[in-house]
Amino acid sequence: MPRDAINIAALAAQHAHDEPIALRDVRLAARDWYLRDKQAAISADEPARRLLKGLVDEVVGKRHSRTFLLDQLAGARHAMIEELYDARLLHVLRRGIVDRKSPGTLYDGFAIDYGCYVSLLVGGDASSRPRGRGSWLNSPKGVPPDGFSLAREAVDLSALVSVVDG
Repeated sequence: MPRDAINIAALAAQHAHDEPIALRDVRLAARDWYLRDKQAAISADEPARRLLKGLVDEVVGKRHSRTFLLDQLAGARHAMIEELYDARLLHVLRRGIVDRKSPGTLYDGFAIDYGCYVSLLVGGDASSRPRGRGSWLNSPKGVPPDGFSLAREAVDLSALVSVVDG
C-alpha cells in the first residue's frame, strides 16, 4: 500500500497542477492508478475479473459500502479471493472476527481497493456514495455497531460466484 500511496500522491499533484491538491484530485488519481496498474494485474484472468465485478456490484452497488465480510471457511477455499488479494484489489482489514451469536463461525473483514469504486465518487452522483457501514473494521476497537449481524452482512461467496459464472 505504500507504493499505491506514493503513486496516487504523484498523480494527484499532476491533476492539481499549480493548485493545492483537492479531494477530487486524489479521487481522480486513485482511479487512474487503478486503471494503469491494478486492473492490468487481473486483465487476463477472466474468473478473477468476474468475481471482482460481482463483489463491486454487490458491496458498492447494492450495499453502498467499500468493506465486506467473508466467512473464513468460504474465503479460504476460494483461490480467486487470494488472487484479488495478491493483486492488491482486496485489502484485509481484520481477520478472525467472532460472531457472538455463532462463536464457531469466524469472519474476515475486507475492503475493496479505493480505485475500484472511486469512479462512483468522481461521477458526482451523491446517491451512490458508499456509506461507512463497515467503518468499525478500521477502528482500533473493531466493534460492530449495535444490531449489526455478521452473518447477515457477510457476502455469500458461493451465491456470488454462481451469479457471476451464470
